[in-house]
Amino acid sequence: MKKNIALLITVLFGLSLYSCKRNYTCDDDTRDAPLSIGDASIGILFKDKLTGDFLIKEGLGTYLPTDVKVFDENQKEVRFYANAIVDQNLTKYYRINIPVTAYPIRYEMGTVYTHKLYINLKGDIDTLDYTFKPKALTCGSQLAHIDVKYNDIDVASVKNDWAVGFEIKK
Repeated sequence: MKKNIALLITVLFGLSLYSCKRNYTCDDDTRDAPLSIGDASIGILFKDKLTGDFLIKEGLGTYLPTDVKVFDENQKEVRFYANAIVDQNLTKYYRINIPVTAYPIRYEMGTVYTHKLYINLKGDIDTLDYTFKPKALTCGSQLAHIDVKYNDIDVASVKNDWAVGFEIKK
């Protein structure tokens, strides 16, 4: 009986320690590393303006993720990610995520940057202009603000975040 009580106390003590929340510092080597502007992205969902259907999807979509190309003003291809999303009908469609720091330059905190990219969807080329200002945090960094235009139309604006997302109807 005493062994069972001692075992129960040990298990409960172990569980209580497990549930304690650790206060992380920037110097900790943790799985939850702080986010920085290098993690910031612009997420775009492309939809058909008549049907509302997703344009970049598997199967009978207008485009596949491999049909999408992104270029900077010097015609250099910019890396992006096509994130798969599965809806309730098990249809897989894709959001295009472009890193805010697509241009390989050193980004200084508190400085405003303006970039222009070109998105090529099988020969249909659109422009993506965005302005952002990185700001330092105690641990990491984020965007003090980001304003985005798609084909010279304001489509999104956020403050104090790492990401901005919007839909484009074509």
